[in-house]
Amino acid sequence: MGAFSGQSGKRFLSATHELVVDREDLILVQQASELKETWIAVSGKAVLGDMTMSLKSGGDVSLTSEKNVAMLDRNKLTFPLCWRPWREGDYFYPLGMKHRKNVSDFLIDAKVPLPDKRTVSVLESNGEIVWLVGFRIDDRYKLTEGTTESLVATIEFPQ
Repeated sequence: MGAFSGQSGKRFLSATHELVVDREDLILVQQASELKETWIAVSGKAVLGDMTMSLKSGGDVSLTSEKNVAMLDRNKLTFPLCWRPWREGDYFYPLGMKHRKNVSDFLIDAKVPLPDKRTVSVLESNGEIVWLVGFRIDDRYKLTEGTTESLVATIEFPQ
């Protein structure tokens, strides 16, 4: 029982599953396949693993609090956008903050379980993260009074 009361993040692997010690919980998950990056043009759809993202320029710019929707200032973006899994060392400026934060620290603060961290992805423009997908956009790409054109990114998570 000593292994289960050790530090958070301890992993036990089999050929098909993984058991993870996560704070006070034991989490059993099926091992997921490795996610690769994908590129998205100005509009359209892209697939990453079992998630689908659609981009739409213009349209309604009313703010939303839905986690699966990001409303971005299109004129600040450089296309094509890269949608990829997050990596150690990634950082962004979370909406409402003026200083940068490591994605790993953001996920810890959000108490995202270790197995779920493997499926977290980012949308980036010209090497800068514009959206920690499903969590928060980057403050530098938010809609402002000066925004003339918006881009709406919508993610569909598996059921």
